[in-house]
Amino acid sequence: NLARQILNLALKVALLALGFGVTGVLLADLLATALFTLALLPTLSRHLTLSFSWRLLRELLDLGLPKVPHGFMLQVQNLADRRILREFVSLSEVGIYGWGYAFGSTVKFAISAFEPAWAPFIYSQLGKPEGQKTLARLVTYVLAGFTSCALGVALLGREVVRLMTAPAFHAAAAVV
Repeated sequence: NLARQILNLALKVALLALGFGVTGVLLADLLATALFTLALLPTLSRHLTLSFSWRLLRELLDLGLPKVPHGFMLQVQNLADRRILREFVSLSEVGIYGWGYAFGSTVKFAISAFEPAWAPFIYSQLGKPEGQKTLARLVTYVLAGFTSCALGVALLGREVVRLMTAPAFHAAAAVV
């Protein structure tokens, strides 16, 4: 997942630098997903069987269905701010905000690589004699790591914005 995220980011930067604009961002997502699907196809095909289980479907829905409203509202929250801002400020100010938001949200990059492994690890520690101590210690390290990432983005945000954007967008550093 981390490798896919890095590839996706590199493709976005490259395609934006080549002048592809929003199409480049979407194309980068498509290319990164396609490349990783192809790379994982041999592994997937070895483990693929055609079967259906109502019991397994029920378990998966019990676990995943409550996350659907959360995921939907998260997308609404991530996209609604720009539409709302367009009602009150100029389109160029929305663009500045968008750049600042994009740089500031790079903290999510580390979280998105960590998140898929976190829940299975928690469940693996349930019932183990040292499970609570292990989780407590790990949560401390994880919190320190993510806090360090956030601090790094906050401290270096201005320099990164100035390095990666045109002068018209340097005000985005305040958003970061």
